[in-house]
Amino acid sequence: MLWTEALLVTERLNRGYATEAILTQMAVSGVLSEKADKAFQKRIRQLTET
Repeated sequence: MLWTEALLVTERLNRGYATEAILTQMAVSGVLSEKADKAFQKRIRQLTET
């Protein structure tokens, strides 16, 4: 049971790291391209909607 919890936490953390990497890449691309900036802003809005 504890091992299963550890695996779930690891998966959740890894997904968070992947999301951060993707958002960082989108942010850098947004500096270079107006189209990429719009995509980045859209993604941020989607992630912050409540």
